[in-house]
Amino acid sequence: MGVTIEEWLAEMERLGLSGTDADGITIAEIAEASGISRETLRVRMRAAIEAGLAEYAGKRTMASIDGRPTAVPVYRLMGGEQ
Repeated sequence: MGVTIEEWLAEMERLGLSGTDADGITIAEIAEASGISRETLRVRMRAAIEAGLAEYAGKRTMASIDGRPTAVPVYRLMGGEQ
């Protein structure tokens, strides 16, 4: 990966993407703000969840590319609180 989970979470917080609010944050939102690919973010999010530094927070309905509503996973980043 080249970056530790803690460094990645710190960068997300620096970008204002802590995802700690009730709604959480999507991989697409993180990708748009950070410029990191969605696939890389999925790998990092999975590692953060396994380390107890993030959690799956449910789904949010958003418009897909063709405008239809679709449910997308939402996550909350826990930072170093645990």
